[in-house]
Amino acid sequence: MKIIGYQFQSCFAPYIEMFIQEKRAAGFIYESEEWKLKHFDAFCVEESVTEPLLDRELVKKWGKLRDGEALVTCSARTSIIRQFALFLAPLGIESYIPSNFYKAEKTLVHILSDAEIKAFFNEADKYIPTISITGFYRLAVEYRVIFRLIYCCGLRISEARRLRWKDVDLKQGTLCILQSKGHKDRLIYMAKDLTELLQIYENQLHNKYHYLSDWVFPARETDRCLSNGTIDHKFREFWALTPRQYTASGILLS
Repeated sequence: MKIIGYQFQSCFAPYIEMFIQEKRAAGFIYESEEWKLKHFDAFCVEESVTEPLLDRELVKKWGKLRDGEALVTCSARTSIIRQFALFLAPLGIESYIPSNFYKAEKTLVHILSDAEIKAFFNEADKYIPTISITGFYRLAVEYRVIFRLIYCCGLRISEARRLRWKDVDLKQGTLCILQSKGHKDRLIYMAKDLTELLQIYENQLHNKYHYLSDWVFPARETDRCLSNGTIDHKFREFWALTPRQYTASGILLS
C-alpha cells in the first residue's frame, strides 16, 4: 500500500490522529513518527483488525524483524507503538506495552580528514545536473551551500533544511534555530565568509532564478523545503565520487 498521501483508515485511525495531535501540541515535530504510524495503520487494515485493541499478538507481529531490515529500524517501529500503547492505556483501551527491543547495531564512526572534507566539497562544487532544467541548476547551488552550513555550524540535517529566511540575519551573521534538541531554541553565529556565501546565495535565488521562498533551501516543488532523503542521497553521491585513502598530509595513497 502506498503511504504518500495516505489517510488513516484502520479502527485505530481516530486514536492515532489524537496521539499525533497531542505530541505536536507538546512541541514535537512528529514527522517520521507519523510516517511509521501510517505504516502501522495500513498493517492493521491488511491484517483485518476490526477492534482497537492493541493486544500482545498484534504488537509482536508488527515488531517482528523483517527480511533485510536493520535492527535499529525494527526497534524504532516497536518504540513508536510502545508510545502509542502508553497513550491508549489511560483511555481504557487494552494495550500491550512492549519492553524488549532489538539492540541497535554499533556503527564505527568515520571522522573525515581535512583532505576528505576538501575532496567532498570539490565534488559538490563540480556537480552539474544531468537534466538541463532551471530548477535542477538551482538545487545544485543549494547543495553547495547547505553542506557548508551543516559542516561549519554543526547543524543537524533537519535544522539546516528547515531554516527560513526570517530566522537568518545576514547583517549580524546569525541563525536562529527553533525547536532544537531538547525543544529549545538556539542562536548560532556564522563566520564572515559563510555569511557572505549566504548573501551571494540569496542574491542568486532572487536575481538569477527569480525566486525567493520562505525556505532557505526550497525543494524542487518550491513550497516545500529539501527533504532528509534528498540531502542524504546527494551526500552519498558526492562522497562516493571522492578518493579515499589519504595520509594526514592529504596525499592520496591509492
